[in-house]
Amino acid sequence: YHYGDKVIAPTNPTKVADKTYTYTFVGWDNAVVNCAGDATYTATYNSNYIDYTVVFKNWNGDVLSTKTYHYGDKVIAPTNPTKVADSTYTYTFAGWDSDVVNCAGDTTYTATYSKIAIATYATTTRRDKSRRAEFSMNLKQCWSHCFLTVLRY
Repeated sequence: YHYGDKVIAPTNPTKVADKTYTYTFVGWDNAVVNCAGDATYTATYNSNYIDYTVVFKNWNGDVLSTKTYHYGDKVIAPTNPTKVADSTYTYTFAGWDSDVVNCAGDTTYTATYSKIAIATYATTTRRDKSRRAEFSMNLKQCWSHCFLTVLRY
């Protein structure tokens, strides 16, 4: 440019988003005026937090929790979920399918469970084979908490 020439600002520049922010061009740090000598204009931007969604699901896909976090925030898991026993197993919460870490993007965690077989036993007495007693117990609990007593009729 020559002294007095009209300075034409370039097309609005862009700034690439990082993991924490997106950027919106606001303008130039100084008003763009006719050339009066050497001048430098610096683009200015508004920074906008990127919201990330962290979802916790139960084993069957039911959503337990959905929260919005920003990059690097500490993610807080909900209270440990439960899974109802069926006719074959009882279930104990074993953790999430991956480690719960500080927010690094949209993430979904799914609950995992360990299963413990429910054993069913049938017993008969020696005197009356037609009499039959049946009971169920959780094997893990039985070994640590129970004594088996044989009753005679």
